[in-house]
Amino acid sequence: MTPVVPDVLVVPHRLRWLVGAAIGAVVAWQSWDASSLGEPNRRWALIAVLVLAVGIGELLPDACAALADPGRLTGVLVVSLAAIYGCVPETDHISDVALIMVAGLVVELVSRRTMPIAWFAACTGLVMWAGIYGATGRERAIVGTLFAFWPVVLVAAAFRMVPRMRRTSPTIRLTVAGVGGMASLVVSRTGALQYGIRPAAVAAAIAAAASIVAAAILVRIASTEPSGRP
Repeated sequence: MTPVVPDVLVVPHRLRWLVGAAIGAVVAWQSWDASSLGEPNRRWALIAVLVLAVGIGELLPDACAALADPGRLTGVLVVSLAAIYGCVPETDHISDVALIMVAGLVVELVSRRTMPIAWFAACTGLVMWAGIYGATGRERAIVGTLFAFWPVVLVAAAFRMVPRMRRTSPTIRLTVAGVGGMASLVVSRTGALQYGIRPAAVAAAIAAAASIVAAAILVRIASTEPSGRP
């Protein structure tokens, strides 16, 4: 029996990009002084924040469809926040963000209803702000923050581009996101703690490659099981 695959929310691509760009702009504005985003040697971080925000805006409906059960996408974003907590030097504000997200998670689980996509867009902005603001301009922490969103990107991109992914159970899709989450946590406690941008970038590249391979193997095995055949 083929698993029921939820429809991807019908959101025009231009609206996705606009929402993503707005989130990135607000994050940059709120972190401008704290992380010195206006300085020439931090322009790459400003560009990366905007590009990532637009990219997540594009993929967010796919992430909502892949992790449609109550609490799952919110939980993945909590993992992203945990990865950020592990590598940014300024963390006093992260507990406030965590409290908001955990409250939303509890509401989802108790009501057995998934939050609307606007909730996930807002959570994305809060988590990204928590990381970029808390990085206080440190390149390693900025890279760690950007890579903290890897679980969302991994599961959403796989759901969109890999037909086998749609034939897997919701549990397998959550596991794929978990693989990405583990990769982000590993980077936050390895390269993202070392001085400079290179160790963090190398760690992120290795972790991304390893998690893609692991996710591909997982989806391949799951989609060939009797319960996953069309």
